[in-house]
Amino acid sequence: MTNIYEYFKHSLDDSNNRIIAGNFIGSEQMTIGDWGLASDYPIGYVRVKGYKRGSPTGNVVASIQATGSGGKPSNVDLCSGSVLASSISTSSDYVTFTMSSTPTLTNGSVYHIVLKAPDATPGNDFILNYTDFSEDITVADNTSASNTSSQIYGAIWGGQTQYLPTAEGAFYNRMVRLKCYRVGSPGNMELSFRRTAFVGGVGIVPTSSDLSTVATTSMNSITTGTSGEWVDFELPTSYYATYSPRAIVWRVPAGDASNYVRVLGNTNGAWLPEVSNTNSGIDGDWDSNFPHRTLFQIFATNSGYSGGRKWTSDNNGNIWSEDDTDNVQFATYPPLPTMSFVSVEPGEGAISGSDYYVDTVVSNSSNYQGDYFIRIKNPAGTLLQDAEDEISANDDANWNLGITATTSETCTIEVGGFVEDED
Repeated sequence: MTNIYEYFKHSLDDSNNRIIAGNFIGSEQMTIGDWGLASDYPIGYVRVKGYKRGSPTGNVVASIQATGSGGKPSNVDLCSGSVLASSISTSSDYVTFTMSSTPTLTNGSVYHIVLKAPDATPGNDFILNYTDFSEDITVADNTSASNTSSQIYGAIWGGQTQYLPTAEGAFYNRMVRLKCYRVGSPGNMELSFRRTAFVGGVGIVPTSSDLSTVATTSMNSITTGTSGEWVDFELPTSYYATYSPRAIVWRVPAGDASNYVRVLGNTNGAWLPEVSNTNSGIDGDWDSNFPHRTLFQIFATNSGYSGGRKWTSDNNGNIWSEDDTDNVQFATYPPLPTMSFVSVEPGEGAISGSDYYVDTVVSNSSNYQGDYFIRIKNPAGTLLQDAEDEISANDDANWNLGITATTSETCTIEVGGFVEDED
């Protein structure tokens, strides 16, 4: 069961790494207050991305330190957590460190996540992933051969829902490409990102408000050939998105039945279905185009984390060197919120009869307000439904998951949350 409430996340690619062993240690600087959080909060968990190499002994230790002279780590732990080095995967993945105490970090202050593996040796060590943010990266794409197309003009809108970008990602999305062709002179095509909601009998669809700025591209000069061409839609301001179902929505406001754009797609089951709307994107009028999926690419600005930087030391922290072109891949969390389940027990519940509801309440601290999600999976692990809602401190939320089943079966309930700066 997932239940970690996320404040920071920096995760781009695995282009570079740092050996953590013996005197070789590493650090990531972070600034409290980034990504929309504007308050002090207690630190409970730290996650960093990496893998073990060889057969390391002892523990990998992650600690939080204040900033010392020259912006370097202070070498004084405020809290720490350890993981047995031998238990870490040989494939790159996130490793969770539970802090031994939960000090409150001050809004606007700079701290360091420091990684050590005192008993490890080079070759039998922990490899810490970090990102060299020198070029754009591809967040998600569906570029297989096309065998479907959707006509877009006037009140007829299109969209594609998907998870952005992976379970451990947070990106500044700057550009989307769609494969299209035109009929006549359709004028400008607009594209934006939107939040999603579940509609019973339809699935996951866009909501009515844009989360991002709107990208506008003239379609009057693109190809008229039915094989289409890739068309770029650059957002005026990059859209920061964490892992959650999101929708790309497009429209051709000045088009008509003789002047329109066709957006190409396929039936690639790796993505959520394409969606359409015949009422200018109004809530309640979206429909699924299953099994169609749009051909698309999403590109993110690999600009790194402006509030942080990577530091390294080859002599156990006596001398530190900074690198302002790289960032460690990390996430930090406060202690888990108290989430009470009124309708079901945490972890499982029975689905039968009419629509299934999950009623929750977050009761222990104002630090834990934000957007939570619930996901329901059947015993085979297939996602049946997910929903999200904003919860205020000491408030409750009731999700109608829109699931109707004719027979009872025990399903997994996953709960999590995150803070975003988009609205």
